[in-house]
Amino acid sequence: MGISTAPDEYQACMEKIFDDLDFVVVYLDDILVFSVNYTEHLEHLRIVFERLARYGVTRNGKKCHILRKEVDYLGYTLSAEGIRPQARKIQSIQRIALPRNRKELRRFLGMINYYRDMVPNKTTLCKPLYRFTSSKVPFTWLLSDTSAFQAIQRAFAEAVLLSFPDFEKPFDVYADASGTKLGGIIMQGVKILACYSRSLTKHQVNYTTMALELLPIVELLREYRTMLLGFPVVVHTDHKNLIYPTENSLRVKRWKLLLSEYRLTIEYIKGEKNIGADAFSRMRFATSDGPTLNEEIYALNTQYECVMHGPVIREHQEKDTMIQQIKTACLAGNNNPDYQLMPLLGCTLVAYLKRVIAPKSLRDDLIAWYHQNLGHPACERQFKTMRQTFYWPKMESSITKFVKNGITCKTAKLHGGKQHHGHLPPELQRRTTRLTSCTSTSLGPTTEATMASRSPIKPPVGSKSASNQTKTHSRQQKALTVSDCVATRDRRRWYTI
Repeated sequence: MGISTAPDEYQACMEKIFDDLDFVVVYLDDILVFSVNYTEHLEHLRIVFERLARYGVTRNGKKCHILRKEVDYLGYTLSAEGIRPQARKIQSIQRIALPRNRKELRRFLGMINYYRDMVPNKTTLCKPLYRFTSSKVPFTWLLSDTSAFQAIQRAFAEAVLLSFPDFEKPFDVYADASGTKLGGIIMQGVKILACYSRSLTKHQVNYTTMALELLPIVELLREYRTMLLGFPVVVHTDHKNLIYPTENSLRVKRWKLLLSEYRLTIEYIKGEKNIGADAFSRMRFATSDGPTLNEEIYALNTQYECVMHGPVIREHQEKDTMIQQIKTACLAGNNNPDYQLMPLLGCTLVAYLKRVIAPKSLRDDLIAWYHQNLGHPACERQFKTMRQTFYWPKMESSITKFVKNGITCKTAKLHGGKQHHGHLPPELQRRTTRLTSCTSTSLGPTTEATMASRSPIKPPVGSKSASNQTKTHSRQQKALTVSDCVATRDRRRWYTI
């Protein structure tokens, strides 16, 4: 194997040494120890030094920076106020000369991408240069490319300071999308915690307005899931139409299921006040004024009430005798290790193998809700989808019974000709009396080619059309029969409804 795996082995060894210390971050031989105050920091240092001595790890005193209020670590400068790019790294970026070939440009874009969370409009600024990353595009450098390159360098000189999150306060998420880009920021008060932006793919630019406005919210929550999941999040959007779930495509439904995992509160703000998100998603594009994505976004415009909310499930779990027995055993430490109390769907729930145990009172509603919003899937597909999140005894048989006995599905499935066993016939209007007359409709003079295309229909009460002329043929109500009858009686008359 040689020494190619040495860094991985060394990192694994260092993580094993400090695995139980939550005030230590280690990357190879760079060990970061952080504390709230001076006294606590001295105690933390004592523990770290003893741990290093126990495992025979030596320290280089010249490279140790102890009791600092600000420290450089992995290209960033960390302080009590927050995190920002390291000053000398920014200076290096500003001194880089114009790229002479595709390889140098790729190296530059890769370097600045490391600080993508801290530079406003990073996607917008870099987009003119991204075309050269493809080998199919000739590397022909233009004056406009020079301007874009220099604008990127200036933007890094103004990189924002990202603050550390306070998990006792709610997070504010601002997201927006333009015709070609999307972006958003995460804030607490006036402090910026994270920035996000990227260009839309060639397929995403064709999304509907609703999907396009929902996309940046989903992207931001996915990107910073470890920060936001389980904590209050206020999403600010300038697109009012999101409050009305008029679009029920599978893509939007999947996104709404993802949003249901978070403790979201949605608020509408006017476009001109959504400055933060606009700064990352557009340059000179006007903001949208649409009809707020609030908690009703989970309802998905179906006949079944959404029961995916964590608090709703927790309330029903507290009323379920079996689940309460499991919870009591978990709290007492006498439980099967497969059963646990875990933070799922935004609150603490009783789980089996990291899946929520569905209370008996909610099982039918859960099956119906999934079945409606997955587009009436087959038994196996619905079971595989639901078991990723939920569990209960004989779960597969419950789902199979519901799907096979569903009235809505049986009525909707037409097989043509005779009905197959187990499926309900469609609700067709039944004729109580024999059709005694019909009407043929046509526009303009007739020809031999158009004679057979006439449509025979039963006339309404009081209709004075060709009904009297076709009574004798009511037993043979076919297009050719009716058209021939009408043509022989009167070829000069036009018949219309």
